[in-house]
Amino acid sequence: MKDLSEIDVDFKTESELNTKKTPDFLISEKVNILGFEAKWIESKFMFGDFRTHSLYWRRQYYHYFKEFGKGIVVYWCWHLDIPFALGGEVDMSVHFKFGRLKREDFLKTLEKVLDDFERGRRIEVKGNIRLMNFLKGLGFDVKVQPRSHQSF
Repeated sequence: MKDLSEIDVDFKTESELNTKKTPDFLISEKVNILGFEAKWIESKFMFGDFRTHSLYWRRQYYHYFKEFGKGIVVYWCWHLDIPFALGGEVDMSVHFKFGRLKREDFLKTLEKVLDDFERGRRIEVKGNIRLMNFLKGLGFDVKVQPRSHQSF
């Protein structure tokens, strides 16, 4: 992968800007990166999960967005596809009901949860303790439905 100076992009680094509230790279003119118009790039040497991204969105990215426009965050240690939310808060609620979940359906169910999340849909899922703990590990706020509310 080429770096910004190799593709003739005019930019300033955080250290050149000499302020704390700027991204790692502030680009002079918007640049198209993989089909996305970006004005800044932030680089994180960590895994990009939902909870981490939501935390940094509130602390950093939202400020960058308000001041400079859209940008890109690069997570070095892999990432989950994370939707762009203008409100600063990503709704990570999962309405969970305990039920039988066959081993072969675990990944299909997880895929559906992530698809619903990406599309901004209400997430309702039926599964076992293993799925519930997996979703919690991804940063989801799992809300267990009482037995009397068995609508799904």
